[in-house]
Amino acid sequence: MSEALPKGWISVKFTDILGINGGSQPPKNDFIYEDRKGYVRLLQIRDFGEKPFPTYVPLSRKLRLVKKDELLLARYGGTSSDDSLGRVCTGMEGAYNVALVKLIFFKDLTPTSFIKHLLGAHFFLDVISKNSRSCQTGFNKGDLDDVSFPLPPLNEQKRIVAKLDKIIPRIDAVKERLNKVPAIIKRFRQSVLTAACSGRLTESIEEYPVVQFCDLIKCIRGGTTAVPTNDLTNFPVLRSSSVRQGYVDYKDVKYLTQYQSTNTDNFIANGDLLFTRLNGTAEYVGNCALVSGIQSNKYQYPDRLYCTRLTNKILSAYCVVAFSLPEIRIEISNVRLSNCICVS
Repeated sequence: MSEALPKGWISVKFTDILGINGGSQPPKNDFIYEDRKGYVRLLQIRDFGEKPFPTYVPLSRKLRLVKKDELLLARYGGTSSDDSLGRVCTGMEGAYNVALVKLIFFKDLTPTSFIKHLLGAHFFLDVISKNSRSCQTGFNKGDLDDVSFPLPPLNEQKRIVAKLDKIIPRIDAVKERLNKVPAIIKRFRQSVLTAACSGRLTESIEEYPVVQFCDLIKCIRGGTTAVPTNDLTNFPVLRSSSVRQGYVDYKDVKYLTQYQSTNTDNFIANGDLLFTRLNGTAEYVGNCALVSGIQSNKYQYPDRLYCTRLTNKILSAYCVVAFSLPEIRIEISNVRLSNCICVS
């Protein structure tokens, strides 16, 4: 560690004061999913997250056990963005599986509560997150030799823990409130759109007619069925993921050859409306976006999208707004696109 430490602090390695005991992995045919006499709960990483899945195994098996006040550490994470790697797990008793290790304290230098906070800091997480094995990130016992961190005197550790125990609940409360903000914004946006498309936003006193969307269409067709590649050419083709509600991502493309690009009907133009026709996620089916800002007719679109040109009875930009309404999204989930009702 390059930074100067406060007086009385020392730099220690993880392995100077802590050891680990790996977990056990009973065969899955021993698993049951209700507590019974002669069985013990098998603790897994997900049991300490948002989606616990209680699993029980026979006590007769050779198991590694943990008490409620002991600390477990998650050895694995699925990706670099996965927050399970290095998660400190405590408060449950039972057996623990191979994705967890139990911390063993070699010396009475520090309270358990201080170590729990310390292992959430970058001194530990930055090192173990660099280890990558196949599709997982994780650490083995030998990797812990590379982990070092500052250790204050015992009395200072206790003061730090007391301070953190006051601050962290406040941080968690703020995080919980912030997590609610996207849903609040989404509901507010939907209310504004509904007001705009019902006349309340502009205080219109006219009664809006309700029409079939098919009556507003001049033409609608799917795009090219040619198979694109990642090889760069002068003929980009959008993907179904290029279209999200109200937005076209012109960078989300693959490429076709010149031979695959002879049908001019497969090229989009400013003012066209694109709809997602097929998608693995229902939320993205029927997303509507306006083509704008392209400098030439160089972009094609695939058969997984519809390209629509409208009559002069409705503005394309207004149609994008209308198709984001909750009522229209419900219609899309229930009926074909040509039967969707659009307010105009």
